[in-house]
Amino acid sequence: MSTWSDRTIACPRCSASVRARIALGAHIGRVPEVRDAVLARTFHRFPCAACGMSIQVHARFEYTDIERRQLVLVGLPPEVRTWQELETTLNTTIDRALEHGSPLVAPFVREVKRRVVFGVEELREKLVVWDAGLDDGLVECIKVRAYASDPTLAAPGSRLHVDAVSEGDVLRCKWFPSPDAAPDKVLELPDHWVADAVRDRESLEARFPELFRGGFVSVDRL
Repeated sequence: MSTWSDRTIACPRCSASVRARIALGAHIGRVPEVRDAVLARTFHRFPCAACGMSIQVHARFEYTDIERRQLVLVGLPPEVRTWQELETTLNTTIDRALEHGSPLVAPFVREVKRRVVFGVEELREKLVVWDAGLDDGLVECIKVRAYASDPTLAAPGSRLHVDAVSEGDVLRCKWFPSPDAAPDKVLELPDHWVADAVRDRESLEARFPELFRGGFVSVDRL
């Protein structure tokens, strides 16, 4: 089942009180609207009735989609440097489910894509990439290529996220100067980069093994 926490937060613009319902665990089979909200960039975002500001709230929560075989632990963006801790938590959760869980859950646990992300935008990116049938490890390798092509994209604190995948597996990306900032650039990566990555998968796995193992599949792991 999904679990929630009702909180009152202060608007950062006018200090008015805003009621917010925060997910602690979202099981998409029961609350499919959560997945829709993540993709629409409205999840954990609340309007201030006093000044109209849209407030993004960051919170730790577990995202589970049994049908799509997806389990994602979402941490706070500032915690990215401690990704090992959340990855250990994720793996422990999986191991306990296999050892002590119901036999009905075992097929999900064995087949699940287990991931650690930091912030809803990173969760959204995983869902977009998986919906397109792409390997997120290869997508992270493509980001490395993008950084090599334009080093300004790798500015400290910045983030490059896949926003959409169009026909022909063309990646449209948004570049965020910082996790809490609005996107500063929108760019389409060359249409052959995905095909190149698929073709060169073996060499990419050898060069960047960190992007093809564990739960934290991100260039921040390098």
